[in-house]
Amino acid sequence: MKPKLTLFVAGSKELKEERMICRSVCNTLQNQWGTILTRTFEDFPETISTEGHQNEYNLFIRDEADVVLFIFSGKVGTITISEFRHAYQSFTQNGHPKILVYIDTQQANSPEITDLKNSLAQQGQYYKEYHDLEELERMVDKHLTRILIEQTKNREQPGKLSPVMKVLGISAWIVGIWCFLAVCGGIGMYIHDRNMSDQKCASLATKYMESGRDGELLYYFPDETFIYNQASETVDVLARKNTSSTSDLSIAKLEHVTFGATASILLARLMKFKAKGNAKTMLGYAAAVAAGAIGFGVGCVIEQMLFPPQYSQPMKEYLSNAANWEHAVDQHQQTHWF
Repeated sequence: MKPKLTLFVAGSKELKEERMICRSVCNTLQNQWGTILTRTFEDFPETISTEGHQNEYNLFIRDEADVVLFIFSGKVGTITISEFRHAYQSFTQNGHPKILVYIDTQQANSPEITDLKNSLAQQGQYYKEYHDLEELERMVDKHLTRILIEQTKNREQPGKLSPVMKVLGISAWIVGIWCFLAVCGGIGMYIHDRNMSDQKCASLATKYMESGRDGELLYYFPDETFIYNQASETVDVLARKNTSSTSDLSIAKLEHVTFGATASILLARLMKFKAKGNAKTMLGYAAAVAAGAIGFGVGCVIEQMLFPPQYSQPMKEYLSNAANWEHAVDQHQQTHWF
């Protein structure tokens, strides 16, 4: 199970008692909040590292730590300053980890501490001063408790997701973009169907024509029936009671929509794939593009289900012209109609 909070305590090697206090505070907070993982340089393997132990600390700070706690008392080591710069760079780029800085006032007059304060002030950063170890303990407990409360609220209210979205693990903004693309696809298909070419209309006419008596050809709209008399080459339009639906809710199209939505969910989850470096970026972009394209396509299918092109105004205008019936008849044999 993922720890409730992951903490890295940084400071010079001489501050062993201060590190013990931080561990003690975290152990106490665990009783209320759950597992709190606390790490210092002492917790990393002492064996030789190919890239150096400092690189291991920096990776932990960047990739795993929720909070990095810096303690300065008199001596300000170059390694600790390097860790602070790395943590601050990660915070400015990624928004984490949170950084807490504590400075011992009893050593506040040392040149190194003065330089550190000036550096923090120039960056517009805050720091806390403590007079003794008891005050440090109270401050660490207070600040970590505040972070835990804030973190718990964020986890319990992740963007007001619905229970379904929580189960799927998809962010609200991903769903919003997908729905926007689906709407764009629907609008685009609606515009396309309302400007169909004569060739498309002829293809639809051939598909949906029926044979009537005495060589007549019929095409049914929900509100009208078009009748073409091949002998006289005339078109009659009969009003009819709207007893059929204008929607085309075929099983095949419903399957397309279901498949598209499912594929988009899987691709949205793939955007959170745990890869490293460029691989994660490329995979995320590819998944986003694929999910967006599928969303656009789903919008097109839904539009044609709600507003079937065979019932559209361009079809009525096309079939109003008797000459177009002959053109449609010439495309296919009558035996292909149903």
